[in-house]
Amino acid sequence: MRTKKLSPLLFLPFVISSYLLSDTKINGRVISTKSNKPIQNVNIYVKDQKRGTTSDASGNFELFLEEDSSYSIEFSHIAYENRLIKTVPGNLIDVKMKEVFLMLDDVIVSSMKCEYALSNVPVYSEVIGKSKIVEAGNVSIAEVLEQQLGISKKYDAHGMFDYNLMGLESKYILVMKNGKPINGKFQDMIDLDQILVSNVDKIEIIKGPGSSLHGSDAIGGVINIITAETPEDSRLSLKYRRTMFDIGTDNSRNNSSGNIASFNISKKFGNFSWGTSGQLQDLLNQSSITPLNKDEIRKLNLNTEMYWVSKSEKDQFSLMLDYFGQNDIGRDLLSTGYELSSNTTDISRISTTLTHEWILSERLRFNQSL
Repeated sequence: MRTKKLSPLLFLPFVISSYLLSDTKINGRVISTKSNKPIQNVNIYVKDQKRGTTSDASGNFELFLEEDSSYSIEFSHIAYENRLIKTVPGNLIDVKMKEVFLMLDDVIVSSMKCEYALSNVPVYSEVIGKSKIVEAGNVSIAEVLEQQLGISKKYDAHGMFDYNLMGLESKYILVMKNGKPINGKFQDMIDLDQILVSNVDKIEIIKGPGSSLHGSDAIGGVINIITAETPEDSRLSLKYRRTMFDIGTDNSRNNSSGNIASFNISKKFGNFSWGTSGQLQDLLNQSSITPLNKDEIRKLNLNTEMYWVSKSEKDQFSLMLDYFGQNDIGRDLLSTGYELSSNTTDISRISTTLTHEWILSERLRFNQSL
């Protein structure tokens, strides 16, 4: 009698089929919290089962796991915060990841309008980051600048911050906001209080002549103030500071006080983001003997920014509204209190900027500003 032997290969399809049936499939999509765009190359890993995968160009992923009642799946990416998601078999996962800033070398745009690492910039430059501003507790751009080497300051008779860079006066220094010159000089100076320090992401200072590219305003250097984007999450912050000092003798005293109050609020509704910030400064100078100066100074600054992204994510609109107002009163008094002269200054500035960005591809974009 002849015995037939069955080949082990005949059982292989049944083994593979049994293995696949014992697994369960988890699939989903990973997108950015801010832009709702898909995120590619996200590491997706289940530590307990030592299985993982990565997301594709559309943010989609598939993961086969051993059958279980629940899973803890970790999502990680070098440019986003890690997420840990707990789910059960059969669920379609939509994961939103929040962008994070990497602590890399600062990159600035030099006077040649080319991107350089800070250590390779051909002119003497300095970058003041957001973290330094927050740690110092500065409430104005003037306070930030006066702490830097090569910059000295004083407040003129109009209560404005008069600064010089490397020995040259402020009228020879170009001040820019997001790479564009700030207009509206008063007494040959730009009042830096019209930019709220709470909206500043970083400040780039180029200490050297840049008139060949920017004109005569940049003989002494360039100060470029980069503002931060509207936060993607809801925030509310309030700040207040009061300063008082008393200098002099019984016959001649200088009693002064100052108040600075500011707020910052932001909110996101789906594809629409909105943020508003403001600051009020009040200075009272009570002197029995004083030159022609400002005895009362009040400044109000309001900024509103709205940002909207279309469902197709190909159109992005932003609207910025800025208001700056200043009112000051100056008196020239004798020791007897007699008023020789007085002057009043009122300044109001309103600016509106509408920007549209049309995104055709990652490399092709069109920007329009009004």
